[in-house]
Amino acid sequence: MTVVFEMPGPVGLLTLEPLDVGAHTDLLHGWVTHPRSVFWGMQDADPAAVRAEYTRIQADPHHHAWLGRLDGSPLFLTETYDPAHSALAAHYPVAEGDVGMHVLVAPPGRPRHGVTSAVIRAVVTFALRDPAARRVVVEPDVRNDAIAARNAEVGFVVDRLVTLPDKVARLSFCTREAFLVGDIGAPTPAAEAEIDRCADHLNPAVMADAQRRLVAKAIAEFAHERLIAPQPDAPQPDTDRDAGYLLPVPGGCTYRFRARRYRLSISASSSCRRGRTCTGPRSCTDRRRRNGRRRCSSRRRTHRRTRNGASIQCWCSCWP
Repeated sequence: MTVVFEMPGPVGLLTLEPLDVGAHTDLLHGWVTHPRSVFWGMQDADPAAVRAEYTRIQADPHHHAWLGRLDGSPLFLTETYDPAHSALAAHYPVAEGDVGMHVLVAPPGRPRHGVTSAVIRAVVTFALRDPAARRVVVEPDVRNDAIAARNAEVGFVVDRLVTLPDKVARLSFCTREAFLVGDIGAPTPAAEAEIDRCADHLNPAVMADAQRRLVAKAIAEFAHERLIAPQPDAPQPDTDRDAGYLLPVPGGCTYRFRARRYRLSISASSSCRRGRTCTGPRSCTDRRRRNGRRRCSSRRRTHRRTRNGASIQCWCSCWP
């Protein structure tokens, strides 16, 4: 066994080696004739036909077959080929750097979550290992929706339907760039450099400001909903002035911040029935009832109306 490629992943270590037709014929025969492998197109093949097909591929300088293993156990068959020397050449303008790919994962004896996706990611990584390879080409049967979904996960885009000698196929492409920007495969130096470039703005000062704003937003929202109750840090000024507040939290931390608390009022005659609009300093719509009181909200200022229409206070804004 000569391993030519390996890739660790969430399901285990995936490896590839050249297919040994003599040693693997019986194994392949069981795979390609299984009912789950109907789209491979060899359902009625006997072992001799399987051996003949892969002997032909082995002799073709433009077509190669590989046996894949998961943690040392045979798991999948894959083929790579030059589309310019295949039936696809009659259906699209083959570009320099195109690499064709076929994948067959062994029928599972038990459910294996994520295995097929991991295999396809590994095979695309293998197909693009040559810097000259720019795009991976696949042509799955148009009826094979499962493999179409797995292909889309790694960046394949359907270009068109093509009629091949044995099927109507979705001609699909996955460029190197599309593969690199996905959350797939082992990061290459080019991918790592692009990630670093995109994260240049994430410096400590920017992150600290973003986190302060996030905490300020959370305090304002939670205080408005009466989930927390910040305490005055000093005598309170008029309601239209900012003031200091304290908010102790579990773990020994205390937030100190400035905020503005608004006094809002509505008249006792205001109508505030479910599904109707009520009047006051700001119009609002009756949302729901809590503890026998009606709660109303507007875009910026909100208030809680008691049965007698008394004035209340409500948290409105908070600054980091």
